[in-house]
Amino acid sequence: MWKPKSLIDTLVPIYILHVLFCHGVIQHPNINKSKINYSFLWSIVSTILYCACFISVFWLRINPSWYSEGPKVTYMILIIAVFFTMNVNSVVSWIYKNEILILNSKLMKSDELLKNLGVSINIQREFALSMKFAVGWFIYSFYINAVAIIWYDKSFGLLNVFMTVFTFHHGFHVNCIVDLTFFLLIIHMKARFEGINKFLSDLFNLQSKNLLQNVEAYHKWAISRQTNFENDFTLTFRNIKRIHLELKILCNEIMKIYGFSISLMILTMFFLVIVQIFNIYTAIINTEVKLSDKSLQLFSMSSWVLIALLKFFSVNYACAEAINEWNKTGEIIHMLEIDSEDSKFQREIQKFSIQILQNPLKFTPCGFLDLDYYFIKDFAGSVMAELVLLIQTTSSDNSSSQRKD
Repeated sequence: MWKPKSLIDTLVPIYILHVLFCHGVIQHPNINKSKINYSFLWSIVSTILYCACFISVFWLRINPSWYSEGPKVTYMILIIAVFFTMNVNSVVSWIYKNEILILNSKLMKSDELLKNLGVSINIQREFALSMKFAVGWFIYSFYINAVAIIWYDKSFGLLNVFMTVFTFHHGFHVNCIVDLTFFLLIIHMKARFEGINKFLSDLFNLQSKNLLQNVEAYHKWAISRQTNFENDFTLTFRNIKRIHLELKILCNEIMKIYGFSISLMILTMFFLVIVQIFNIYTAIINTEVKLSDKSLQLFSMSSWVLIALLKFFSVNYACAEAINEWNKTGEIIHMLEIDSEDSKFQREIQKFSIQILQNPLKFTPCGFLDLDYYFIKDFAGSVMAELVLLIQTTSSDNSSSQRKD
């Protein structure tokens, strides 16, 4: 049975989804160049075919009177926005295909260096996480399509509804895979920082018990981490410091590659959440609609809001947790410096501390905003402000119409 050897290997289930559904380019470093070229050709051809299908369904199969209603107008606007985002994501994967391969190669080398230094990362746990998210993607796709099929006007015919939903929602599923790839890359960065922090914490415990200079104790500790015994601990610490900075630089490269896609995702989710919550409010206060139809509308719109918020929160959660692990490294080495009596080792700690202070870890897509827990709060505040403004504007317009009547 195949087992992943690095964190990049754990992303194989997601990369398979990219090839099968995402019009993406194969990104694994162990794939030979000819297969990468074939995947690139497949990506272009499949994107062109999908665009042709989308346009034909949009213009030929949908009755214009169907999406003349309020919720359906916003639904079609959202579908067009998602279609645009999907094509942008495909083009971005073409533009950055070489950079992604180089990035993954660098990450694999970093993982090998961390392993040689004794930094342990649970590869099997991360692989299980990737498998769970791949299965979750299928569940998400089935659920959102089922909701739409129930919501669509059955006068189109069941076959027509299936074709329409499959075509329109393909963009949602593609974009979800792209966002999922970014999410897992950042989660893996968090796992690497977490492994480094665990390594440094163990060293702090050795130092606090005065075992760092004890050759036998240090030897046992090195063997427990399946690394070569190195009597000069300062050299090991210097290598950890170098890899820690390299990982931060690789985080910047990930953000550079996926920044535009994440920015579009946030804008789309912002629009979706505001419009759908407003539609939910409108449906609740509308007394002219049957209870069964109202329940169906509320179920459908609530599902969209829930999925949008879940995706938005997951991306920000991953970035915030990675930043927390990065900052935690500074706290651990500060404790090491306080307890250390070796002047040479103290100088290395001071250099490490300055390195962290001068290179703060931030995830800033396109330089517009910082992804973290604070942005979740700002996002919620902006949504609420826009909803209040929208409700007040609609209420005043209705009041003016009633006075004229």
